Amino acid sequence: NNVEDLRFELKNVLFEGNTVFTNEELTKLATPYIGQSVSVIELETIRYRLTQYYTERGYFNSGVLIKPNQQIDTGTVIFEIHEGRLSKIRVSGTERLSLDYIIPRVWRDLEQPFNTNVLKENFSLLLRDPLIKYLNGQLIPDVDSGKAVLDLAVTREQPYSFYLFMLTIPALLQ
Repeated sequence: NNVEDLRFELKNVLFEGNTVFTNEELTKLATPYIGQSVSVIELETIRYRLTQYYTERGYFNSGVLIKPNQQIDTGTVIFEIHEGRLSKIRVSGTERLSLDYIIPRVWRDLEQPFNTNVLKENFSLLLRDPLIKYLNGQLIPDVDSGKAVLDLAVTREQPYSFYLFMLTIPALLQ
């Protein structure tokens, strides 16, 4: 018997690890399959739709797995949600700007699920800062699954300078 040929009635789906979206939101993606006879192929379709739901909303390093070693004979399937995060932010080129000034404006909390839309908005706000001339950010996958490193190059706007000069006109000195 091929695993793909095994079917069962899907009665319910459960989620573990989700903090961004509610169970109700995620369940809606599986609703067309609930109460239906499903195979591994349909479960994989649900898993893919859940992952796509996250990535289309800016959570690009998040993903969903079908929980391994679970008993599905009851009709309930558990999906593990892995909400990706930034593991660190590396900043270069600050030219006397404190990291404590830059980093919280780019990303406030490394424990918060990472969303590229929020990062873009934060970049946009930081580029309006009169102290910042340019920002160049690059996301690099970290060794831990679902984690990313943000390399950020900052070019500071030239600080204001005060110049004092003296003009002497010989005719006025006589």
